[in-house]
Amino acid sequence: MVLTDQLRDAIQQAKAAWQGCDWHTEFGPHRIDLHGLRSRQAELAAKATRGQESECWREAAQWLAAVERDSLRAAELADLALEAAQSGQFEAAARIIAEVVALEQKYHEAYAYEQVREMTKAWLHGEPLSY
Repeated sequence: MVLTDQLRDAIQQAKAAWQGCDWHTEFGPHRIDLHGLRSRQAELAAKATRGQESECWREAAQWLAAVERDSLRAAELADLALEAAQSGQFEAAARIIAEVVALEQKYHEAYAYEQVREMTKAWLHGEPLSY
């Protein structure tokens, strides 16, 4: 398999793995677990509740929207990294993937894009790939 094909496959897996809040949380004073929820769902919960609980859900909706924006931005950047790699610009691809990992690490350990980062690092060091 060609290196860029391996990168494409790894990026597709990473994009599928991180699309929002896919980890457990204890958000706000009500310690809400936002795992698997989308910002729109939290907005609906804010409308369905009152007082402090409603405010907590409203804040959760804003936070989830930021997670969703960052995961979308990470996917867009990963596609740019793939384009760079396909044109032989592996250093640029590695820099872009580092940005992607930094986006994911804002929320939790970068597990989705870590394999992609390791792959680009291996290319830069001329190491064989075992993915």
